[in-house]
Amino acid sequence: MSNKMKYVFIVLSIISILTCVAVPVLAKYIKEKENELEIRAKKFYFTSDLLEEPSTHVAIPEYMLGKGVNVISFTLNNFEDDLRFTTSDIKYEMIVVDSNNFTVYDKTGTITGGNEKQSVSFNTPELVAGTYIVTVESTFPYSKCLKAKFIVQEIDENITYTVSDGVSSTVVMLTISVNDYSGNINIKWPNGVSPDNSDPLLSGAINCDNYTVYFNSYSEYTFVFFKNDSSKVYSDTDFVVSK
Repeated sequence: MSNKMKYVFIVLSIISILTCVAVPVLAKYIKEKENELEIRAKKFYFTSDLLEEPSTHVAIPEYMLGKGVNVISFTLNNFEDDLRFTTSDIKYEMIVVDSNNFTVYDKTGTITGGNEKQSVSFNTPELVAGTYIVTVESTFPYSKCLKAKFIVQEIDENITYTVSDGVSSTVVMLTISVNDYSGNINIKWPNGVSPDNSDPLLSGAINCDNYTVYFNSYSEYTFVFFKNDSSKVYSDTDFVVSK
């Protein structure tokens, strides 16, 4: 065998030996790093009772607040359950935007770590009716985003009423309706009519020209008034109905 061939043989042998040694070592190192990252990731928990981590396949959760509720309330947690919780502090940033992407509220804070699970409760300022997106993102020790949509409903506290009357009618009918409003409503009637006191709601309306009646939300009542002169016709403007 020539010297050149011997040299090539020696070089190939060295490469083969190094490959046999290095590949398993490298594979073991990569596996250990993967396990380390997996263990570290499993130890980080950042959850909420209402907000969820966004997904490309599932829409973020949406909540319709009850009528009259104009504050968004939720909690942030450093745990998944009683046995799995984050021991380090979790720093986060919160932002609330309206349907025009205008920021209506923002906040930064920390969930203190330790040897037990922790929760932090939040209440936004009072909001006007509309749709809002709440986003909370942890900034330390890892990044995770939680998100949800909230709808604050419009409140209709208006009072509507109509008067029904006609020529030769001996009575005039007053119908009052409310939606979200509940409370006292004062009824003032004109001279020439008197309320039907057989109606329990108007039983106390004696020798007066106005009376207050309590209305429940989403209710409608029709009141009867007797006319002194059946030829006179009354309209909405003859009665005053107010809170």
